[in-house]
Amino acid sequence: MNLDLSSAASALLNEAGWTPERRFDPVLMIEDLAMAGFRPSDAAFEFLRCFGKLRVEHDPSVVIGDRLIRSSSEFDPARVCTTRDAEVANLCSVLIDKTLFPVGVDSWHMTVYVAQDGMFYSSLDASVFEYADDYAGLFDNMAKGVRPRRLADWA
Repeated sequence: MNLDLSSAASALLNEAGWTPERRFDPVLMIEDLAMAGFRPSDAAFEFLRCFGKLRVEHDPSVVIGDRLIRSSSEFDPARVCTTRDAEVANLCSVLIDKTLFPVGVDSWHMTVYVAQDGMFYSSLDASVFEYADDYAGLFDNMAKGVRPRRLADWA
């Protein structure tokens, strides 16, 4: 995976403890998700190999009282490893005509997916959203507080 990140995305990831040399073995995680009904892809494997189990705090933020609360994304797809989650992913996949594999969750209660072509999407309730064209765009959007763009609803 070519790690061509913007300075904002690099800073965001470095703050989370990530380094370009970091590697995670996602094989068992991917096998468990496949048993739940998800269809793995090379893009999912490569993303999780670099960013699996990473927790990234990012904008948008809110201030509650005198405390700053930041959004966070956790790249642990085991958080959405049920057959119902796989059904939702398949419903979203039909709408965009791409196979989606979960790579984590966004604090706004969204599941974050990567398609086989490397594009990132998310789902919330009965909606599918476009997050970014690639992993660099995903982290750049997170660094800038840009939220996913709603594409369609399946219900």
